[in-house]
Amino acid sequence: MYDSRGVPALNRVQLREEIGTLLQSPILYMNGHEAPRLTDIQKELLRGYLNEGGFLLAEACCGRDGFKEGFKALMAELFPEGGPNGGLAPLRADHPIWSAHFAVNPGFVPLEGIEQGCKTIVVFSPQPLAGYWEINQWTPRTGKLDGPATDRNTQAFRLAGNIIAYATGMEMPKPRLTKPEMLDDRDDRHVPRGFLKVCPAQARRRLATGATGHDQPHAVHAVRA
Repeated sequence: MYDSRGVPALNRVQLREEIGTLLQSPILYMNGHEAPRLTDIQKELLRGYLNEGGFLLAEACCGRDGFKEGFKALMAELFPEGGPNGGLAPLRADHPIWSAHFAVNPGFVPLEGIEQGCKTIVVFSPQPLAGYWEINQWTPRTGKLDGPATDRNTQAFRLAGNIIAYATGMEMPKPRLTKPEMLDDRDDRHVPRGFLKVCPAQARRRLATGATGHDQPHAVHAVRA
């Protein structure tokens, strides 16, 4: 479990080290009732993590307006170029998160996302999701698992699987404490202009192997507001 509350003021090198630690996880999770209260250092870490190809899942616990408004304000601060909500917009019905592993009704919850080039880097649910996962009332349905699901518990579990599949690229985990390459740690002469900024996760993969795709291990860190 990574706890950013004890991170002191950092210089550029130290900040990159901390971001590298965060990047061991492809998913950060944030929820709460009130507006998120992040320090300046925590905001720098979160912005750097997302710009390096990380993924943030956030939800308003109990659907509280305080968290909804505060989270959108935070995204606007981190990504001012995206407008008043930092670029948050409803996920389109054909977004891979609705079908990356299981079929989920796009109307199940009104998810919003922030796009960075070819990847969604933030997914926000203004309605609660964790309650379904916590009570663990999922019951396998008969028939094909890729068929339609009607009950909300099943859809919530399937959506969780889809989010993990999308964020990880369905790749196998790397050994613990393996730090991924940061974007400017390698020679970028063979990367097309703008590729580093637009597709950070794919850029890391291309720099490392000459291919494109996600280069991230499986793990989840929880960040509570």
